[in-house]
Amino acid sequence: MVTLKEAVTSRYVESLFFATIESINPENEKPLRVKRTFQGSEYHINCYITFTIKQGLTAGKIVVGDKVLIGFVDADISKPLAIDKLIVTL
Repeated sequence: MVTLKEAVTSRYVESLFFATIESINPENEKPLRVKRTFQGSEYHINCYITFTIKQGLTAGKIVVGDKVLIGFVDADISKPLAIDKLIVTL
């Protein structure tokens, strides 16, 4: 039988979600730290980045406070990946 924690964790790692950039440290293996609220709890996640994110950071087009799309490689909670920046249109 699947416990609630296992079900929630499975749903968490198999879904894409948006998170807010908290800090950027290009020296780290996972250079982007993001913050996300999930089911009433706040999570802080260090993420790998794509080449697109790296270009945005280098050009100054992605900064602390921006929202980014996060996924997990191979549905592995230890492999969070910042995929791209969210563009808000009005």
